[in-house]
Amino acid sequence: FMLGLVSVAGIAVATMIVSALLDDFVVPVMYLRDARVLAAWGIVWRELLREYPGPVLLFYLMRIALAIAVGVIAIAATCLTCCLATLPYIGTVILLPLLVFMRCYSLCFIEQCGPEWRVFA
Repeated sequence: FMLGLVSVAGIAVATMIVSALLDDFVVPVMYLRDARVLAAWGIVWRELLREYPGPVLLFYLMRIALAIAVGVIAIAATCLTCCLATLPYIGTVILLPLLVFMRCYSLCFIEQCGPEWRVFA
């Protein structure tokens, strides 16, 4: 039983890491370099993860802290609006600044790696 639990937990952690790297780095590289998925993974590995392992780790630690803060703010917004923020369209409009911030956070981090990583004109 424990072996199965450990293996499922390992697979879940690996899936979360791959998903985070895909959303935060691979998709912007595909846009910036006009690359396909596997080529973008190679660029991310060579030019980001191997060159800047410390800053990438700190990025994800900060992202976890920001996700907790955004969750607390979202819960507070839901309570303050008498649960109107739970409605799909209304909740998206109310929480849109938080969602945009979380999406742009990784793009602003990428821009620190040099002029070829510039996303925003």
